[in-house]
Amino acid sequence: MNSEYISLQEAAKCCNYSQEYLSLRARRGKLKAVKFGRNWVAKKEWLEEYLEKIKKNNNNNFEPYQIFAPPENLPIEKLPVLRFGFVVALVFVVLIAGIFYSRESFI
Repeated sequence: MNSEYISLQEAAKCCNYSQEYLSLRARRGKLKAVKFGRNWVAKKEWLEEYLEKIKKNNNNNFEPYQIFAPPENLPIEKLPVLRFGFVVALVFVVLIAGIFYSRESFI
């Protein structure tokens, strides 16, 4: 292997990215790199170019997703709110009905 190339593991020590991430960027063609056998290698200049490109893109304050409020005329149905007292009363009625009907079934 030529001495001007560095492995992506060594390149990861020079920047804040992991070797796996740099390998992914190399496979996708975003980072200039060459594959020797199973390992990706890059030149120090290529890594610096990539880091400068990333830094330049991050300084643009590009927001890919924007959050918009829903339109005023959008019909939004509100779910009915069950009050605590109503739920307790409903459970009580179901329990009493269960007790009442279970006694008749044994007679």
